Amino acid sequence: MVQCGAVKTAGLSGTTRDLERVDQDGPREPVQRYGAMVTTARDHTARVNRLAVDPSAVAKVIGRALTVRRPRIRYLVGPNAIIVATMAKVLPDRVIDLLVQSLVKPG
Repeated sequence: MVQCGAVKTAGLSGTTRDLERVDQDGPREPVQRYGAMVTTARDHTARVNRLAVDPSAVAKVIGRALTVRRPRIRYLVGPNAIIVATMAKVLPDRVIDLLVQSLVKPG
C-alpha cells in the first residue's frame, strides 16, 4: 500500500486561491456568516500545501514498490502520511478524529 499525505496538485493550490477569493471578494452576507470557517479552511489548506510533496516523489515510491523483489506492506510518502501513521499506532481512532476536528474548527 502506498499511503500519501498531501500531494502538490493544481487542485490543492486552486483550493487555497479559491478560499482566499471568497474571503476577500465574496458576497457580504455569506462572508460575514461563514467568514470564520472560510478563514480556518484557507489557513488549514495553506498549511497542508506547505507540507505537500511533489507528485514525482509519489511516482518514484510507486515505481520502487512495483519493482523491488520483496516489497514492504506499506510505503509512506510525505510528512503528513508519516504523522498520521504514527498517530494511528499510538492513539485511538476517536482521539484522532477529535484532533482532526480541532484543526478544522473555526477559531
